[in-house]
Amino acid sequence: MKFNKKKCLYATIFLVILLLTPVISIFFATDNINFKDNNQTNDNFEISNFGSKLDLDEDLTGKHGNQIEFFIVSKQLPWYKVWVEDTSDHDYYIEVCMNNPDGKVVDSFNVPKHTAKTGRILKANSFGDKYINIKSESGYPLSGKICVRVGSTEQDVH
Repeated sequence: MKFNKKKCLYATIFLVILLLTPVISIFFATDNINFKDNNQTNDNFEISNFGSKLDLDEDLTGKHGNQIEFFIVSKQLPWYKVWVEDTSDHDYYIEVCMNNPDGKVVDSFNVPKHTAKTGRILKANSFGDKYINIKSESGYPLSGKICVRVGSTEQDVH
């Protein structure tokens, strides 16, 4: 059996690319996404006996008029509600997308300046990642709060 340097070099390059691809993907994909550790506890909230929890509770701080937040819906907690408080002097546009920030839009709504608004209560048709795109008119900095409540039933998220 003859040693083939060319095949060995190709196999080594392929292996290096294969091993580095997930690391590079994670590095570039997380630039503007706030990931929420679903195992964190919130001191102001207790999970009720009804199977509901506050999955996301973040300040809106996007300096360039946009922010992306992330939450997960599961088979056990398929219902969710998005609530946004706009404390700025500009209206916000909210999109909830499936699987990635540019995924299929499953809900969208406007939040007028100096108000708080809740999106529709929805039951997920598919489970997993949901992304919320928050944008202000004309790219003005964001100011306010965003929360997502997930639950096992529609009543749990009211």
